[in-house]
Parts: sequence; structure tokens; C-alpha cells
Amino acid sequence: MTKNKPLISFIIAAYNEEKFIVDCIESCLNQTYPNVEVSVTDDGSTDKTWKILMENYQNNSRVILDRFETNKGKVLAINNSYKNSNGEYIALMC
Repeated sequence: MTKNKPLISFIIAAYNEEKFIVDCIESCLNQTYPNVEVSVTDDGSTDKTWKILMENYQNNSRVILDRFETNKGKVLAINNSYKNSNGEYIALMC
């Protein structure tokens, strides 16, 4: 994190996004603004989304991962990602 610059949190609710989740997260992390984090909630995906998230971002301090065991819907997943975020500003990735 960069001192003296507000933290921006990208909020993601993911459900069966194995084809797109890495591109989405990388797009958020590769912004020219340096002080960002990405908060992702896997909403009970039945594909490989959670496995991909764990393999690629489990040890990345800029990415916050959480998972619902069963699908609870986009709104609850967004709210969960927001709850887990730390940013002064929020960017919702739909």
C-alpha cells in the first residue's frame, strides 16, 4: 500500500467466472493508481472459479478472498466483498 494516497477497493462478486476472473482481477491490480486492493467473494461457484482464485491470489496481500459454500446471490456476495474491504473509495466490478 502507498502512504498518503487513499486506498481504492475493487469489489467483485463471482459466480462461475472461471474464464474471466483472472483477467478481471489483473485489470484491477494493474491500474496506474498504485494504492488498490481487490475484494472477491466466490458465490458458491460450481466451476473452477474458487480453485483458480486460490491458486493465483491466495498469497497476494492486495487480494482478499472469501467464499460462500452455496450460491446466495449477487447482492449478498457484493455486500460480503464490501464488508471485507478496507478502502476509502469503492469501485464495483459488475
